[in-house]
Amino acid sequence: CVYYNDNNPCSTCCQSASGWACCPYEQAVCCGDRFCCPQGYVCDGALRECVKKPRLN
Repeated sequence: CVYYNDNNPCSTCCQSASGWACCPYEQAVCCGDRFCCPQGYVCDGALRECVKKPRLN
């Protein structure tokens, strides 16, 4: 796994275009190339940001 930077421990590995990349969130959601979201969020690829997953009743 490749670190995003030296200060963030690697909690989750995500596959990217260049191989495997490190995501700093625990139990993260992989979203694509060097992009991930914390647990409970979904990826918005168009905006390249994380959106809180709506709760199901």
